[in-house]
Parts: sequence; structure tokens; C-alpha cells
Amino acid sequence: MEKSDLDIINKEKDTDYELAKLWEDHLSLDAEIANLEKATSEIVNHAKINELKKEKLQGRDKLEVILAKYRT
Repeated sequence: MEKSDLDIINKEKDTDYELAKLWEDHLSLDAEIANLEKATSEIVNHAKINELKKEKLQGRDKLEVILAKYRT
């Protein structure tokens, strides 16, 4: 995430509920993925990690739409 986007998120998250929720979800998924990547059961975790990464990417796409409004 670019610093300018992080600045927008920090500035607008108190007034833009959707942006705040998406960012919170993004951070949560990021932490969950990192924890699973450290775990030992690779077969089970690999499928779960891929599922979480897809969910994170979908959220990131929604974040990008919102951030685009603030960039202009």
C-alpha cells in the first residue's frame, strides 16, 4: 500500500465507515494469512491461505474504488 493511500485511509477512516471496515478487514486478513503461513500443516493451510488471499484481494479492489474518490 502506498504511503499516500495510507494517509488517505488514516485521514478519512473516522468519517467513512465503509473505508474503515474494509481497511480493518484487510489488516485482519493479512495477520491471519501470516499466522497460517507460519503453521506446520501445509496441505490444510495452503487451501485456507488461498481462500483468505482471494478474500483480501476482493477487499483491496473495493478499497481502491473508495480511495480513487479521495485521490481526485
